[in-house]
Parts: sequence; structure tokens; C-alpha cells
Amino acid sequence: MNLFTKYIGIGAVAVLVGSTALQAIPQVGNNYFVTIASASSKSKIKKVKLGMTKKQVQQILGKPDRDDGGMLTYEKYGYLYFSKGKLTGGEDKSIQAQVTKKNAAKKSSKANKRQYLLSQAKYFGTKDVESIQKATYAYASAEIDGGMMYMWKSQAGKLIRVDLDEYGKTAVYKYDDSKDNGLGEQLYIGKTILQKKPRTTVVYP
Repeated sequence: MNLFTKYIGIGAVAVLVGSTALQAIPQVGNNYFVTIASASSKSKIKKVKLGMTKKQVQQILGKPDRDDGGMLTYEKYGYLYFSKGKLTGGEDKSIQAQVTKKNAAKKSSKANKRQYLLSQAKYFGTKDVESIQKATYAYASAEIDGGMMYMWKSQAGKLIRVDLDEYGKTAVYKYDDSKDNGLGEQLYIGKTILQKKPRTTVVYP
């Protein structure tokens, strides 16, 4: 059997089932009910992965003791939670470990995307005006009061650059189509660079 069940009388605090000692046995009426999952059943739950369908889970764990639509209940493994037909969490430690790992990966990915967006904004903001105006295939441009506006479809998303001649400043914004001018969050601001610095050539005698 994969599951050992034992009833013992009042007053006992531990029982040896096979070679496993049990403690903190919950009381049920006048008896204590003891349940232990075998090593084979524990290995089964470890095969269950987030994103699996109910059918896939049941192929591994067998028929649940209860199916409540968004939740399967197993006496051995506790609750397994589903959303849109996919496993999203559960009570078992192996499932909880997967959830923790997935959440950490999402957080890391979000931080990396943010850093990439900022680096793209800085690259756009520090590019010289002369090069931008020559590369019409890559940058859309329009005159505005007191300066120029450029749009670039970067790999991190659409960015808008505003050059204000009066102040000699360049600002780069994340594109926001909900705004009339398209200017969303400001990602970079700095001095406008008009031309590339000439390369210095060193000639040895």
C-alpha cells in the first residue's frame, strides 16, 4: 500500500508504522487517525509541474478524492489549484517550491526588462542629432515649438526623443498612445549632442 492508515487508542503520543515514527497525531473522536504517504507517492507528486492540465495531473496522481472545478483534493497531497485549466499552485511542498521559483524568475525578468528599457533610452538620448537626421529609415521626425521630436521603435518598445533648442537639452520618453502628445514616462534627460566627436588619429613618426 502507498498509504498506511492506523487507528490507535487514546493516550498514545506516537506509533511506529513500518520504520517511520509518527508524532503530533491529530485526535478524531475517541481515536487517533494517522496517515503517511509512502516514498513512491511522494515521488509521484514531484512529477507534477505547474501548467499541467487536470488530465495530466490525474495521469500521474490518479483520480482525486474530490474535484471542485478549480481545485482537486487528494488525501495524500492536499489541494491542487487550477486557473483556466492549468495547475497554478498547491499545498504540497514540491508545488509550493515551484511557485516560489516561478515568482522569483518573473521578478528578475521584470527587473532585467526595465534595465534594458533604460539603456535603450540612454542610447537614443545620447545619439548625435546629425546621425539621427541622416538615418530616416530608423527614426521618424517632426518639428515642434522650440525644437525637434523623434520616434524610434527600439527592441524595448517605442521611444520618443524631444530636443529643446533653447535649453540644449534632450529628453527621452516611453511612448504612451493614451496621451495626446504620446509622451509617457521620462526615461532619460541630458545635454543635446549635435555631432559626433571627431576621431583622434595618432600618427607615429
